[in-house]
Amino acid sequence: MIARIFVTQLKISVRTRKYIFWTLLFPLALGLLFFFAFSKVYDQEQNKPLPVVILVEGDKEAAVFPELAKEFTYNDGTAILEEKAAADRAEAEQLLKDKEITGIITVNGYEAELTLAENGTTQSILTGILSSYQSRKDIMMKLMLSDTIDPETSQEISAMVNESRAYVEAGGMAGENKDPYITYFYNIIAMISLMGSMATSSTVVHSMANQSSEGIRTDISPVRKPPFELAQFAAICVIQFAITAIALTFYIYILGIRFGGNMTLIYLTSFLANFLGLSLGFLVGHVGNASENTKENILMIITLGGGFMSGLMYGDMKVIVEEKFPLFNRINPAAVITDSFYSLNIFGSGSRYCRSVIYMAALSAVFMIIGVCLSRRKQYASL
Repeated sequence: MIARIFVTQLKISVRTRKYIFWTLLFPLALGLLFFFAFSKVYDQEQNKPLPVVILVEGDKEAAVFPELAKEFTYNDGTAILEEKAAADRAEAEQLLKDKEITGIITVNGYEAELTLAENGTTQSILTGILSSYQSRKDIMMKLMLSDTIDPETSQEISAMVNESRAYVEAGGMAGENKDPYITYFYNIIAMISLMGSMATSSTVVHSMANQSSEGIRTDISPVRKPPFELAQFAAICVIQFAITAIALTFYIYILGIRFGGNMTLIYLTSFLANFLGLSLGFLVGHVGNASENTKENILMIITLGGGFMSGLMYGDMKVIVEEKFPLFNRINPAAVITDSFYSLNIFGSGSRYCRSVIYMAALSAVFMIIGVCLSRRKQYASL
């Protein structure tokens, strides 16, 4: 019986045009749009030095970034940053206003802060440099300030320093793909993953006796509700994983988009992201007695709203949120998914990547457990 439910749900999912459109056709079209819009922009800009003013506050000898900035180079050896002189911040801001420089980098010890007057290709490159620098700095500081520093921790700090040196000599921005526009494709995968939530929410709502005639038949059938819903969930997982694999293969092997990082981990990470989206829909479907349309609208807000805040419509939005309200990037599913791909590209399968993976796995498990518990508690006075 469970196998029959699984196969039936497979057929239903494949034949649902709205589901296939939003999870496959729309993302493919959006990916094509991004490809034609951004594929050549970074290549055209990446060999041009970016004029910046580096303002050092406090102890100049303790400032780390100015020395590193001299070593940042493109793959062909061209310097990324061209430092311009400014007597003080007022003069630097005037240069920025007159568009004689791209940005102002304020340095205080290990800290570095970027000031921009507008957004564009060159500004995105600067943002990528500062983001990469800050991430490495945070990891190193956390290790050095830990309560107990054992030989293993000391070796980890030493390895991080050596990695930073290698990263400077290799070209300033670590990672296999330095193109800042790759984050748009990370966000598309996040959108596909979260769009799947509407499919699982719909199946849950349809299995409720107070929502549809299908639910009445399901409730009076000999099959217990949790196994019934889990069989449907598994079928949607198979379809969703296949859709994501098709999208990733299209982007990577047809369009030639370099996601960066280990290819196997890229696919596995996308599948885990899909499981997070599907489990979110499973939970929302069980909460309350709202209609199917209402729950779909809630999930659409989470998907598109979270996508916007993680950079789907505006690439630098995630950086802005990180500066103003970093906690939101930790709880926004779209931001966590994109950060896992970004971490895999820039830092490899290190601690930051593992943090994102653990978050997605733990949250998925919590959503599923709560959903199953709510499913078992559904009772009706009459049908």
